[in-house]
Amino acid sequence: MNAQMFNSLINGLGVPATHLRAVDGEATDIAKAVSQSIGRAEEALVNSYGVDGRKVHVRASDLPLPPEKFDIFIIGSQRISVIDVQPKLEVGTGIVLGYQCFGKGTA
Repeated sequence: MNAQMFNSLINGLGVPATHLRAVDGEATDIAKAVSQSIGRAEEALVNSYGVDGRKVHVRASDLPLPPEKFDIFIIGSQRISVIDVQPKLEVGTGIVLGYQCFGKGTA
């Protein structure tokens, strides 16, 4: 994925969010992040994170440090506890554009 495509995804589908670091409780407001449910068709993800699993896409530039396991994203009324984080790299350059976080949502 290139930077333009990633930014289009965030700008088009993103909503305001807050990132809470598990280590020190520091909160960072994020202008736009994308939260998606994990569909039943994604069998490996459902087996790992359950039917209430969520994916959160966030720009690297919106966070002072990369997200880590046990961090929380608050998006609307939903709290998503991070289990795994994958960097989203720009094809060809390897620059970290953002992060795809997998976790469980709670109301």
